[in-house]
Amino acid sequence: MKTILTFVFLLVPVFSCFSEITGYWNFNGSLKATIGENLEWAWEQGDATFGTTETFEIPGIQGNSANVLKFPDSDEFSDFSGMEVYHGAELDEDNWFFNEYSIIVDILYPETSSTDTRAIVSNAPIEQASVIINGEGKIGGTSFYGEILANNWYRMAIVVSHSSNNINYYLDGKKVGQEAIGGLIDGEGEHSLGDFFYLFTTDGLSKGGYISSLQFHNEALPDTVINDLGSTTKLDEPEDITLPGDEVMPTSDNSPGGEQAPNAIDDNPSTKYLNFDKVDTGLTITTGGGVVTGLALTSANDAPDRDPANYILSGSNDDGATFTEIASGDVPEFVERFERQTVSFDNDIAYTTYELIFPTTVGPSDCCMQIAEIELLVGTPEAGGDEPDDNEGPDEPDDNEEPDELEDNEGLDEPEDIILPGDEVVATSDNSPGGEAAPNAIDDNPFTKYLNFDKVDTGLTITTSGGVVTGLALTSANDAPDRDPANFILSGSNDDGATFTEIASGDVPEFAERFERQTVSFDNDVAYTTYELIFPTTVGPSSCCMQIAEIELLVGTPEAGGDEPEDNDGNHIDDTVLAPFGFRFGFSINTDEGKSYTVEATGDLRQWNKIETINGTGLSVQFTDTRNEVFQYQYYRVRMAQ
Repeated sequence: MKTILTFVFLLVPVFSCFSEITGYWNFNGSLKATIGENLEWAWEQGDATFGTTETFEIPGIQGNSANVLKFPDSDEFSDFSGMEVYHGAELDEDNWFFNEYSIIVDILYPETSSTDTRAIVSNAPIEQASVIINGEGKIGGTSFYGEILANNWYRMAIVVSHSSNNINYYLDGKKVGQEAIGGLIDGEGEHSLGDFFYLFTTDGLSKGGYISSLQFHNEALPDTVINDLGSTTKLDEPEDITLPGDEVMPTSDNSPGGEQAPNAIDDNPSTKYLNFDKVDTGLTITTGGGVVTGLALTSANDAPDRDPANYILSGSNDDGATFTEIASGDVPEFVERFERQTVSFDNDIAYTTYELIFPTTVGPSDCCMQIAEIELLVGTPEAGGDEPDDNEGPDEPDDNEEPDELEDNEGLDEPEDIILPGDEVVATSDNSPGGEAAPNAIDDNPFTKYLNFDKVDTGLTITTSGGVVTGLALTSANDAPDRDPANFILSGSNDDGATFTEIASGDVPEFAERFERQTVSFDNDVAYTTYELIFPTTVGPSSCCMQIAEIELLVGTPEAGGDEPEDNDGNHIDDTVLAPFGFRFGFSINTDEGKSYTVEATGDLRQWNKIETINGTGLSVQFTDTRNEVFQYQYYRVRMAQ
């Protein structure tokens, strides 16, 4: 029997130990702040005017009237050139820039702006905006995501995290894209902020629109928090009534190992359900019951031809003996992998068993049907219920009390990856499927992968701009842990690959989950321009192939030389046990002699990973998390086995 002790711990890294909302503006007739400093016009107000959604004859927010600012088109000749936003967050004494933050804005663009570039966030008033909406209605910096339609309000969130090396984009609580932003140089990187930034400012033409609310948080908010901020169109998100572990029955057992029907409800988009029967495939799910008025589907990792093209959803209250059709129709097209699409429909009957069939797939000649996640939604607008009565922006915090200051928390500089997407890559062989070739390993996108069917002694050579590499980072691919590399040999060359000198070799740290990043470090003092990385074996001896999502060659790891890191008091730090933010989190538990305790951790309260097993002594035992991982939040629990 297992008993779960009820204490859960939250670790907030150093960038978040003073986390709060530091700026909040509602545009209620002025640029005055609800929290923080007042906004300022970047140049002049021009034709920007205050009003309400009613006075401007635009849609309300959540169906109700709201205060808004109408801002005009702008260019280098316009009076209006955006706003200066003094976000109110305080830099610590050792940093010049903010590298972890979140900007949340309620925004609407009219039809007249829908096919042109729209500036969102800028670091300087006379430079091109760093975050824009392009002419196709997608948000991004160098890559673009989502769909922003004319005359629709959106709660847009821009979350920058240099510790995770990415910027995430959200619309109405849902992540629509993730873009790599590179490392830091002298504490500054792409999208780093000083004590203010600009809205709607750029060196070219930017089309106008309407803004109702603006927030600034001095941390990179996790997905769960962004989701809780909700939408401008409805107050409550529909609820998925499927749970991991619910009884699932596929239409047939023609699925490969590791890609079976329960994967479709495991709340993990990196796994998938694949059925080789293809036509009229699907599953039945026994749930806790509910009036389902919507369906959400998430595309799998590869092969768009395998996506379902249409669906039939039916319900049963006699354990599947008879079914009644609830809804049918086309599945919205998936533009990219791991994309979530929803459909909604009328229904007023609760069922306990649901059957979902996909009659056809997108590609008529493909082998099979596959889907990453299936959600049965209750609480969609079609389900009825009271009208929302709150038309405010994202919730204000209850208070701004700062937590106690942490001491001796100074982090270390992050190692830098010298590989750039587009660097010359040569695989050990050409035995890779289409779309999974070696360049995928350096494209800064963990959702793609390099797969090689030769498996043994596979890898690649990479021609770089050169550097003294003292570390290696590897990110696991989306599926099939047996295909993970088990060990590595890294060599360098300065004669265009004619001869190589071995730099380091050893085991690849075990990947506990998919899309996990693991690092190794080693001694090296020679700079090379060409590097060869070979994976002699894989984790699963019977697996078909070797695969890896991302490869990074790191310079600036502690082994590269230099002084030992020190804390704020000048004490030497043992970097082998430090979290990346420079401090260790721990707690103590009272134990019973003869019993064992398992410490587990998670970043999302869904998937828990074992960290350590503690043997009870009858006394209080100290636990310290010594992982060298990059995470924004971490929750802990302790399980006692009897």
